[in-house]
Amino acid sequence: MKNHGRIMDVFNNAAFVTLEFHGHQYRGAVADIRAGEYLNFKVENIDDGLVRVPIGYDFILLRVFTIQGKLVVYRTQLKMKKIPLLLLDFPEHEVKTFIRIHNRYDVNMNTPIALTRRVNGLLFGNINGLGTITNVSQGGCAINTALRLEKEDTIKCFLDLSNSEGGMSVALKGDVKRVGKTAGRTVNYGVQFADMTPPVSGRIKEFIKRFSSKTAVTVAGSMAGNAESS
Repeated sequence: MKNHGRIMDVFNNAAFVTLEFHGHQYRGAVADIRAGEYLNFKVENIDDGLVRVPIGYDFILLRVFTIQGKLVVYRTQLKMKKIPLLLLDFPEHEVKTFIRIHNRYDVNMNTPIALTRRVNGLLFGNINGLGTITNVSQGGCAINTALRLEKEDTIKCFLDLSNSEGGMSVALKGDVKRVGKTAGRTVNYGVQFADMTPPVSGRIKEFIKRFSSKTAVTVAGSMAGNAESS
């Protein structure tokens, strides 16, 4: 089929690929692919979420970042797993606009920020700065900073969970999903958390639960587009 050839071209020109389901996100590589039949994906880092995902789960997303700088998102189904390998249906269903809905809570938290990965792979030396987290949800946060970031850059920041049991801050890795307008010297970025461990995810959930007296704003964001990301 002509469509199969186009999909194969996307994967053959991939700079890198991530796999996502139910708030979990994994970096990895395509180990094997056969047009119209299957795709074998090898995950780099394994956690309990990956172990628990059931065979037949049909809302797995593959996000392909091509060497031309394009993002293509496909929805597929898990056929078999022999961790770190996941056997998936051949991804024929392209997702133009993937909608996520989270309750977002306004906060005002200062945080150091470290750029850990450039989407184009060109990262020279340490790039660090300061920022302010302006809202947070179970899936991500918004950050104001003078650092100049790009979509799909990966950063490290710190979330103050003093309002949750155990207190203290936690280090979080996240991918930039939205680049807002410049306001003075700063830009507001939408960041989606990535590779969270179950304990950290639970602490954020507890933090948000304790924050529930705040006004919740429901945000529908496009992971692949320009809509606001929670």
